[in-house]
Amino acid sequence: LEFEVFQAPFYTALGMDTPFDMAGDPTDSTVVVAGYRAGFGLRLRRYDPDTKLVTSILDNNNVGTVGLGRHVTVSDDRIIGVNTNNLILRVDPANPAAYQSFAPPVGDVTGLTLDLDGNWLTTGAPSSSGEPRNLMSVDRDAGTFSTIVDLSSLFSWYVDVPAIATAPNEDVY
Repeated sequence: LEFEVFQAPFYTALGMDTPFDMAGDPTDSTVVVAGYRAGFGLRLRRYDPDTKLVTSILDNNNVGTVGLGRHVTVSDDRIIGVNTNNLILRVDPANPAAYQSFAPPVGDVTGLTLDLDGNWLTTGAPSSSGEPRNLMSVDRDAGTFSTIVDLSSLFSWYVDVPAIATAPNEDVY
């Protein structure tokens, strides 16, 4: 097991003020980093710990049009999912400029993980009280959201679920 701590100068190499999340690419030893740079917006970078090279995947130079890349996940076919708190982006590294954005039926989305069936799992955070709080599956090709579990009965106030994970036995935490 190797352990690497990224110091503040590393952010500059990423072209970011703030990196928010990173995920390993299951096809190689690289890491995809989602973050933000003031005046430029969302940034996605690939970092290779073996060569120390940083390559750009996506730059959103239109401030405020996409939001902050808070959570990122990478599937075994290299499709990148990015949760921006109000959208989920689907980014194909072979054509990153043609990324797709998917909006939930209501409220915002928080947390993002890859489900064992190849789709994404996310949780819905209400933008106001009274809206449902759901665990949702998102078809990563079509962008359709399906409620798996209605979490409303578990929370009696405005709350979001900041992170989720799927275990090999298909449990969701």
